[in-house]
Amino acid sequence: MRKILRALLIRRKTCGAGLVSGLGAVLWPLFISGCAMVQSGGQSQTGKFEFGLIGDLPYNAEDERKFPNLIEDIKKANLVFVIHDGDFQADFRGYRDGSLPCSDETFDNRKNLAQTFKPPFILTPGDNDWTDCHYVKSASYDPLERLAKLREIFFSGTDFGQQTLSITRQSSDPKYSKFRENLRWTYGDMLFVTLHLVGSDNNFGRTSEMDAEYAERNSPNTCAIDYSPVRRYRSRQRKRVFKIPIRNQMICENPYEK
Repeated sequence: MRKILRALLIRRKTCGAGLVSGLGAVLWPLFISGCAMVQSGGQSQTGKFEFGLIGDLPYNAEDERKFPNLIEDIKKANLVFVIHDGDFQADFRGYRDGSLPCSDETFDNRKNLAQTFKPPFILTPGDNDWTDCHYVKSASYDPLERLAKLREIFFSGTDFGQQTLSITRQSSDPKYSKFRENLRWTYGDMLFVTLHLVGSDNNFGRTSEMDAEYAERNSPNTCAIDYSPVRRYRSRQRKRVFKIPIRNQMICENPYEK
């Protein structure tokens, strides 16, 4: 089911409160306010920033027609970055019009849209974007081939958005060279991480080949994120780093509970 993301305010005592208005009747982003020690002129200071979270769009012809309005409103909102949390196309089972899910043409269209955002644009994949492509019977898509194409188009090292962030890719470590979609960055003293975890049971349980892909991506021996920077971040911030359970196992052992 499509999510309609509405404006949300997160209050922080050190920053006060501020709410960004919604962006229209159809496409609503989630704007999140945070506080950080932002470097300015070499001096640390407490500052407020806002970033955007969108997802599950554009799904149909109407979404595609209105999406440029969303991009323009986000541009006016002065966000530090925008995250798309996946499903940039419809599940074919609910498809009615617009770009055909999983086609190369749709992938190219979504890449071009990503590039038109003013703030840095970060994508983390959803199940519609590759796992569920086998539902497009007319094209006989192989989800594993679509995953390879997704990585080729969206995660080949290209930065999206007219502004840039300093981002660390997991693939910078040769042991994890395949996992270009897993990202880590900081803004001020706040750490952000994206992990490639999708719906449809995270690609597990349909074929032996897909089970092997799942195991490779989620094995404790191929950790989604190198925890050493997180360890340093936690030691500074005294914040808890959470485990993420995936089918009763861990992406990584949490070194902070040992």
